[in-house]
This record gives sequence, C-alpha cells and structure tokens, in this order.
Amino acid sequence: MTRFGIKHKMVLSISIILVLAIGLNLVFSQRVLEKDKTAYIFENGLNKIESSSDQFTSYIQKNINILNIISSGGLNIDDLTKIVSENDDVDYLSYRNKQDQEWTILKNTNAIDLNDKSIQRTQKVQVIPSNFDGKAILAIETGDFEFHMLISLRDINLNFMKDKIFSNALVDNTGKTFLKTNIPPTVINGIVKNNSEQGTLTLTDGKKDYLVSYSKRKDNNYTFLNVITKESAFFVFKALMLKNIFFSMSVLGGCLLLTILFSNKIIIPILELINQTKEIARGNFDTEITINTNDELKILGDSVNHMSSEIQELLSEKEVMIEKLQDYNENLEKMVAERTAELQSANNFIEAMINSLDQGLFVFDENGNCSDIYTKATEDIFEVNPKGQHFSKVLKLDDKEIENFNKWSKMLFANMLPFDSAKQLGIKERTYQQEDDFKSVKIQYFPMKNEEDKLTNVVTVATDVTSEVKAIQAFQEKDAYVSMILKLIKNRSDFFNFIDESKEMLNILISKAQQNKATHADAMIVFHTMNGTFATFHVSHISLFARQTEQLITESTPDKLIDIIIDRSQLLLGLIEDLLEELAQTLGMSDNVKEVKAQDLIEFKQLLNKQNNQILIENFTERFEYVSINESMQKYVELVEKISERINKPMKPIIIKNGDYKVDQQKYQEFFNSLVHLFRNCMDHGIEDSMKREELQKDYEGQILVEAEKIISSDEKYLQLKIQDDGGGLDTDKIRQKMIDKGVNQAANYSDKQLFECIFLPDFSTKDEVTELSGRGIGMSAIKDSLDKIGGKLEIESKKGKGSAFTFLLPL
Repeated sequence: MTRFGIKHKMVLSISIILVLAIGLNLVFSQRVLEKDKTAYIFENGLNKIESSSDQFTSYIQKNINILNIISSGGLNIDDLTKIVSENDDVDYLSYRNKQDQEWTILKNTNAIDLNDKSIQRTQKVQVIPSNFDGKAILAIETGDFEFHMLISLRDINLNFMKDKIFSNALVDNTGKTFLKTNIPPTVINGIVKNNSEQGTLTLTDGKKDYLVSYSKRKDNNYTFLNVITKESAFFVFKALMLKNIFFSMSVLGGCLLLTILFSNKIIIPILELINQTKEIARGNFDTEITINTNDELKILGDSVNHMSSEIQELLSEKEVMIEKLQDYNENLEKMVAERTAELQSANNFIEAMINSLDQGLFVFDENGNCSDIYTKATEDIFEVNPKGQHFSKVLKLDDKEIENFNKWSKMLFANMLPFDSAKQLGIKERTYQQEDDFKSVKIQYFPMKNEEDKLTNVVTVATDVTSEVKAIQAFQEKDAYVSMILKLIKNRSDFFNFIDESKEMLNILISKAQQNKATHADAMIVFHTMNGTFATFHVSHISLFARQTEQLITESTPDKLIDIIIDRSQLLLGLIEDLLEELAQTLGMSDNVKEVKAQDLIEFKQLLNKQNNQILIENFTERFEYVSINESMQKYVELVEKISERINKPMKPIIIKNGDYKVDQQKYQEFFNSLVHLFRNCMDHGIEDSMKREELQKDYEGQILVEAEKIISSDEKYLQLKIQDDGGGLDTDKIRQKMIDKGVNQAANYSDKQLFECIFLPDFSTKDEVTELSGRGIGMSAIKDSLDKIGGKLEIESKKGKGSAFTFLLPL
C-alpha cells in the first residue's frame, strides 16, 4: 500500500472543497454585509445631514427675510433695533448703505470686537465661521444695504451633541469649522477639496479609516459632515463573522468524519483490483478476482478478468504475426531501392522541365514560408533564392504590405472565400526601381490541395513584364503628347495668355520669397492653379511637377519653406521656357494668322484714344481685347469630358447660355482661369456616380449649366455669370462639423448662407483625403481671391439632393 493512497486523497480533496466553499461563503458574506452596512451608514448620514442642513438653512433664511424687509423699506431702523434686541440668537448686527464707508452697529452684546472691514465676502449671501465659539457671521448684500450679523449656532450644536454614535461638523470652503468637532483635520480637508456637492467617501487620517457623508451649500459657502470610524461601524459585524467561522469549522469536522467512514467501503475492493493487475503483469492470466459489491467496482472487476483472457489470446496471435513480418522484411529492402530509383528519375525530369521555363515559380505554405521547390528564373527575377525564405523577403515587401499579406494568407488557407476569388485580393504586380530603370513583375497564384480538398500550399508564378509595360508607357506618353499639341492648337490664345500669367505669378512668388514674405498659402494657391490649368491643356509633365510641389510644400517645415518655393518656382519657369521653345519648333505659324506684338496693339489703341473716335475705339476693344464667354469656357467643356471618363461619372455636354457675351480678357483672365477649381470640385464633390443618381431617380448623366447675363441698373453695371450643377448639393452638416473640428465653435450656430461661404476659406475641404482633383482646400479660396481683386461678388444657392448654383457678379 502506498504512503498516500486513495483514502487520503479523498479525505484531502473533500477537505479542500469544504474549506474553499466555507471560505468563499465567508468572504462573500463579509463583502455583502459590509457593503450593505456601509450603504446603510451613508444613507443614515445623508439623512441626518439633510435634516441639519434644512434646519440651518431655515434659520439663516429667517434672518435674511428680516433684512430683506428692511432693505426694501418695510421696517425702519428703530423697528429693526427692537427686533434684534429681543432676538437672543443675534449677538451683533451692523449695516451700511453701499454709498457709505462707515458701518452702523445696531446691537453688540458683551462688547464684541467684530471688525467689519476684515470680513471678505465673495457672494451676496455668505455664512462665515467666527472666532467666537458656537457662533457664525452672516454677511448679506440686499438692495442698497450690506449687513453683518453674528448669530448663535446653539440649536445646531445641540443637534450634533445628541448623536452619540456619529461625529458631525459644519465647515466653510476653507476647512474652517463653525463648531468644535473631533473629526480629524485631514478628513475635513479631504471633503473640502472634493468637487462634488453631495456624496459619501471613505477617508483615512493615517491611523483610522472613516466613513464620511457630506453635503455642500455653495450658495452660502458651508458644508455639513457626518463621520464614523470603520472600527465603530463594523464592531457587531466582526463578532457575527467569528461565530460563523466557529460554526463552519464544526461542519467541516463532521464532513471529514463521514468521508473517512465512506472511503473504507471503496478502498478494499480497489486493493483487490490492484493485486489482480500485479498478477497479470507477472504473466499469470489464470487467476480471477471476485468483487462482492453491486456497483461500478464489480463491473471493473469483471472487466479485468475479461482483459486477462483477451491478453492470452493476443499473445498467441502475436507469435504468428512475428513469423509473417520476418518474411516481409527480407523483401522490403529490395522494394524500397526500386521505388527510390523511379522517384529520383521523375524528380530529375520535373526539375529540368521547370528550370527551362522563363517564369519564376516558387511555393509557400500557410505560414508564408517558401519550400525548396522553385525555378532558376525566380532567382533572376527577384534576385534572391526563395528556399526557406518568407514570401515577404522574396517580394521585398514593406511593413504595411507584410501586414496585408499575412491577413490575406490567413483568409486564403482558412477557405473563407473560393480560391479563385480570394487570389484576386493578393499582390498581382510589383515594380522594382533599378537606378534609372525599373523592373515590372506580374504575379499569379495556383492552389495545391490534399486528398481532403484542403489547401496546403500555394504555387506562385512570376513573369517579368517590364518590356510590355515600357511599350505601353511609351504609347501613352506619345498619345498624351499628341493630345497636348491638339489641345494647344485649339486653345492657342488661352494657353499663351495663361503662360504669361503663370510667369508673372511665379516671378511675384519668387520676389516675395526672396524678401522672406512668401507664405504657405501664397505658394499653395500658385502651384494649385498651375496644376489644375496645365492639366486642362494636357501638359501633364508640368501639371505633375506642380502637384508634386504642392505635396513638398504641405510636408515642409517653416525653416525650409522659402528655399523650396524659390527652387521649385525657378524649375517650373525653366520647364515653361522649355515647353515654349519646343512648341515654337513644333507648331510654327499658320498662313491665315498674322501675329501682332502686344506692344504694337497698345500703341495703336493709344493713337485711337488721341483721335477720340469712339466708334473705332469700341470696335478695336471688341475685336482685340474682349473674348466671348464661349471662348473662355471652351477649355472647361473639354475638362469636364476628360474628368468624366477618368472617374467614371457620365456627363452631358456643358450648356452655355448667352455665350456670345464678350468681356475684357486682360481684366478677367485670372478669374476665368481660377474657375478650373470650381469645375473640378463640381465633378469630384457635387455630381453623384451614375448608380447613386439612378437610385435618386435622376438622369444617370450629370449636367453643368453656365449662364451669362448683363445686368444694368442706375448705379451698377455688371456681368452675372452663373455656374450650376444638378448634383447632391452642399452638405451643411459636414461643413459645420469640419469648421468645429478646426476650432470654430461658433459654427454650430451658423446659417446655411454662412456655411456655404466657408468652402471659400483657405485650407478648407470636406474631403478626408487628398486626390488628384481636390482635397487640399486651396482651389476655392483661389477663386475668391481672384474675384476680390476685380471687385466682384458671389452668391451661393444649394439644395441637398438637387445641386448647387454659384453666381458671380463681375463689374463691367
């Protein structure tokens, strides 16, 4: 028999269970009773405080009412003197008119020295502790008078002294007590510093823990406290817990005695089973065990007897199997050698075939680790041996790409989607920069599954498609160049006007930067305008350069901003000059076009002015200085068509009403060029995609309307230009939230008109991310700046779901 048998384990187990059960019961009971007792004490404390506070407030209010009657003229000074002299609770009373400096004393019992000037009152009605035991100062401002009254607190004190269990106190907001108390100062200060007006706390003074109930009257500057030590609060509770422990120990002892008696009836049959198993272990299978119980132990004994007979049969069968294994073993080595030779031959053939391919091929498992199956082309394409490497090392992924790959791989091997669908979410193409060149690799995936149709590995096939990509890029560049030439030929006048304006803007920006006066907003407006307008003329390389400069300026630090502005502006001027030189060689001059120097036209007009021939002057201005609305808007017709194709938003052609109206080209050129931002925003923000429009029962194609009208009144003469779309309209809720996020809290109360005007503020955009079309918060402010320069006005109308209309009033 072992030293620590089943009997001992049963006794120990039951003892542990009982101890844990009793212990947990005691702990739970203690916590519940302690929480209930604490809640009762706090509730009782708050009730007492409420009663004392009501009594004290009523007492204070009685005196305040008397003084209010006096200040309103209800009582004269003689009446007041009589009232306070008969009131034993008032030991001192003084007053003064707010216009006077001196105080008048109406009552002063026992020659009390109360200096009125030393009383610092912070509220119209304030109760202040005094240096006289059991008394408080009541400082009141009512009507045209100020009063100081010293009142007795004996009723409050008697109420406190009746409570033999709890300690009570009345203190001001500095912790100074109105009445003597045995509450430690640290407890009082802890309550005073607490910001809650009423509540309960458990505090300590370093020696004892206290249960504190309190209520603050901030209007009169005092606090009631009701305090009891935890030791006093839980004295009876601790005695009750000791009785519970003694009772639990008695129950534990009785249970252990019953456990010992019951275990003996189980141990004896088990010992007989142990002896029988020892006999079986020695090889004696002839003996049998007899169990005289009618429970599971008897079933176990019968099972042991059956097992013994079964073992005898198995041993006899074992001898027969050994003879058969010896015969098989003699032929096994020969069979293995033949199969190995066949597999080696097949493996050599497969390896030679795979390495003959010009595609990279390697295999990775669910952990992303590559196996030793790969082609020679894999090393040539990725410049790394994939064997034993992680997929991310082979493809040279960054941290974000590694995170995405791990999520994709987990989804792939978990069969969350069919493989053909899931593989579309993997990395399909990689481009590697190589000094001044690049390599482009196309990647495909194929599954390897086991007999249970479970994905075990993924075959990755990589194809070097650099030559194909370069051919496509070359074609696109050629096509873009042809589009640019055609665009410039068609809009020759607008383009060269914009070139002149661009040079002027850049030179002004360089000059301001050299004087250290250029700001972030100045630079963003210039380069944002360059980006948008050059894009409308299909001059993509300059548009891209301007867009990259915007990003550099956005990310720059203040100490580097000026250098970036100067360097990038000079580089952009150089690109413009190179473009002009190239166009001079490419476009040449047309037979039916006569170029005239701008200076010659200026001198000719000056000559006409001297002749004072009004008809010739107006004819000259109409022909050479004015352009029609149709001409100014033509580039935006093509811009909308181009953006429509790029972002897949079908659009009807722009409608231009009264497009024959002509305006001063020089005066309005900057304004018309800045409208590129409005048309881009209409397409990006305003017009919905075709699916959304069909859901809203709109025509699936968007529409932009441009309408010009001359307005002439007695004191004004201007051109009204209205640009309207039928999109979703301005989102006032989103504009309001963006303004609040920027710290403009008053935007919460803005009208719709005020919110509409916010979209023209610098650095304002409702877009959460920057796109090629919008999102920087610069374009709309550029329109407002150019409009202000010519003294124009702006009106905005917008209706959610219907669209927006921008009406520009241009002075003529």
